[in-house]
Amino acid sequence: MEEIPAQWRRIDVGGLEGPILILGASDVGKSTFARTLYLRAEAAGKSVAYLDGDPGQATLGLPGTLTLALPDRERPGFPPAGKRWSRFIGGTSPVGHMLPVLVALKSLLDLAASAGVTATICDTTGLVDAKQGGVVLKLAKVDLLRPTAVLALQRGTELKPILEPLKRTGWTRVVELPVSPAARQRTRAERRRYRAAKLAAYFESAQPVVLRWNELAVLPFPLFRSHQLLALENKSGFVLGLGIVRSFSRTEKTVEVLTPVKDLGKLSALRLGDMAVDPHTSLDRPLN
Repeated sequence: MEEIPAQWRRIDVGGLEGPILILGASDVGKSTFARTLYLRAEAAGKSVAYLDGDPGQATLGLPGTLTLALPDRERPGFPPAGKRWSRFIGGTSPVGHMLPVLVALKSLLDLAASAGVTATICDTTGLVDAKQGGVVLKLAKVDLLRPTAVLALQRGTELKPILEPLKRTGWTRVVELPVSPAARQRTRAERRRYRAAKLAAYFESAQPVVLRWNELAVLPFPLFRSHQLLALENKSGFVLGLGIVRSFSRTEKTVEVLTPVKDLGKLSALRLGDMAVDPHTSLDRPLN
């Protein structure tokens, strides 16, 4: 059984409403905390959605995506068993993808609000390093999304550059919480293997399909590369599925994509990522 800090259990879940943003560096137990908070809120009778905002170590969706899950009254528990939507940001880190991250979070939270849930618990990435843009990104998230509360997990003072100015803005309520004693640092190799396992399971039943890219929106532009990960999207920008580029022809304006998506009737756009996935090992790497 996981050891849960007493402070986590003292949070008043009866007052949770709107977006709830969870902040913290990598490997402090944000996902464990999100699950604990979700289950307590659900047990208290709240209609709660969960937004997985970590494209690198996603709990709900696939690497490179942010995913919203709605609750299902007939199937309680975590993760929520209701309908899901995903947005593709193109990589496994917010570095280099900060605008897509903000757009994805806003569109998914708007969707949750339109679904009528009481609150949406939003997990985030562990990027808090100011030199990599973590402070600016986290403050921009709060400014744009205006959560009713920011719940911050930290080992020491690593979140001080974010929390101190945030407390003075009056934008939201800030609650500082301890890290789970069970939290442990994972290596880069462990993180990469975790992503590979998710991608391998997803593409297990994938088949090649040839698409005429001149009949679709290609975002940001049609610069296809071998083994490139891409998203097949509907007209609202939500993910129908992911694909891996096998081959392409600029003269015939076609691209062959390996994907498990069978129904392409709602396909409106291809959003290209800046990461490649080895179709044999499912390991990802940045595209240079």
